[in-house]
Order: sequence, then C-alpha cells, then structure tokens
Amino acid sequence: METLKAIIVDDEEHCTLSLTINLKRHCPQVQIIGTANNGQQALEILSYLKPQIIFLDINMPHINGLQLAQKLHKSNYKIIFTTAYHQHAIAAIKLSAIDYLLKPIDPLELKETIDKILNNNFEATTSKQLQEFEGNKTQKITNTVAISTFKGLIFLKLNEILYFEADGCYTNIIMLNAQKHLVSKTLLSFNYLLDNDFSFFRPHKTYIINIQYIKEYIRGEGGDIIMDNGHSISLSRNKKQQFLNLFYK
Repeated sequence: METLKAIIVDDEEHCTLSLTINLKRHCPQVQIIGTANNGQQALEILSYLKPQIIFLDINMPHINGLQLAQKLHKSNYKIIFTTAYHQHAIAAIKLSAIDYLLKPIDPLELKETIDKILNNNFEATTSKQLQEFEGNKTQKITNTVAISTFKGLIFLKLNEILYFEADGCYTNIIMLNAQKHLVSKTLLSFNYLLDNDFSFFRPHKTYIINIQYIKEYIRGEGGDIIMDNGHSISLSRNKKQQFLNLFYK
C-alpha cells in the first residue's frame, strides 16, 4: 500500500486533532509527519520535512493559507484547503476550482480526496486559481461567520455581533443578545476575515467592533468608545483619526 506523507496547518488545535483521527480511521495510507499552527511555522517545518500533501486552513493570522499557498505554488505539494468559511466564500472556492474540504470534515469526502491523489487525479493548485479565488471572494456578500466546534459549525450573523475581544490565543465574540462565544482563533484571524467589511473597525489591538452599535465616544488622548451594551473600549491614539474619519467625511 502506497504511503502518503502529510502535514496539517491549522491554528485551531481541535481541528488538527479531529483531522488526524479521521485520517487514521479512514485513510490509513496517509501518515501525518508534522503540524503547524500558522503559515510561518509551516514554512519552517517544510524546510526540512518533505510531505506530499498539505492540509491547509485558509483563515489564519500572520500568513494565511492563501498567502502560504502562493509561496508554495511552484512546489510539488498537493494542497488541500480546509475551511469553515461561510457559503459565499465556498462558492468562490468552487468557481476557482480549488480543492478543499469543508469543516467539520466529512470522512467520505476526505477519503474521496485522498483517492484522487492515489489515482493521480488531483491537480496542483496554481497561482491563477488562488488569484481567481481572491477575486471571487471579494465579490461575494459576507453576512455570516462560521465558528467550528467539536460538534460542527455555529453560524453567526455579522450584523448581530457587537464586538470581538482578544483573550490570549482565543477570541470572545459578544452578541447583541448578550451571548458570548469563546473561539479557538486569534483576533488576527478575524481581522483578516473581516478585512473587506466596512461595518467593523479595530480600535485597539484587543478589539474589533461593529460600528453600527456604538453608543457614545468620549474624547481623550485616544478616547473611549461606549458600545450599546455599555461596555467601554479604549481607542488607540494612532487609530483616533481613522476612527473619526468613519463619521466625518
């Protein structure tokens, strides 16, 4: 039986663990020889590991999955994107013909993807495909964010999110109805995801806020932003003018 060596690049530990278990159970031909929790770490381990397959999360801080793939597109790796993106971004991926697995990963789909590689029916991801994906993605309307859990996915409407709050390597998502979701992704990950959504603003390194739900701004060196739920968020001095420009053209 042919053995395929692989690495997993994902900033969510439980996703890495779940994929590893699925591979052992359903794709014994695949041997996991390394893992990384961000793109930079992946580049480091790829310098001495020689996998045939890279399972690559798209939404990661610092170097996201697409940026990493661009760096590797001339290499001989088989890249399989793993993503919890909402339906609109999935449509963009399909339009670009990029190979992907939607989280939570279905064992049958995983096996079919590995079979494609074993049968030499798996095409390498090209730079053109990655550019097409970026172009298609920006044309889609982003109205939900998908949060992966052990059980599956939770879909949150962006217009019902008050703010995102960094909590170490995790992020708290505070909703209009006062619910709080703790997510095993950094705030930087959400900063990338919301890059093209002008309803959200990052006033401080530990927060991303929905500007629809600002109740008050209190002047100061940077100042303080009061959200509709009464929560006070400091505005970084170097973000003050950018913040004020959102309301004064």
